[in-house]
Amino acid sequence: ILRLGADPNAADSHGATPLHLVALNRGSVAQAQLLLEYGAHIDQTDNRSTTPLMLFQEWQSLLSQEWPDRIIDHALPLPLSCLAARVVRQSGIPFDDAEKVPPTLQTFIRRH
Repeated sequence: ILRLGADPNAADSHGATPLHLVALNRGSVAQAQLLLEYGAHIDQTDNRSTTPLMLFQEWQSLLSQEWPDRIIDHALPLPLSCLAARVVRQSGIPFDDAEKVPPTLQTFIRRH
């Protein structure tokens, strides 16, 4: 499905992305790496402001699992665009004005 153009950052009604679901269900390294290769954002928040990165880190500390390290290492460092989007949200900078910020950029910022 990803090869056909499916959005790896598409979210369900709870804001969870496929990468959130891999982390929540303790999926495989291959699943996580495939999503990351197709552009999944490890720092995209769900409706509870939880990111897949947070879930992988929590899983790692609770279960003493080593393979989340490989996922985290693969996804870091975060792209500058992701860091900038996070700063916009955390700083309360308004970005909902379509005349000033294109809708695609608004969506990108909301995801972080």
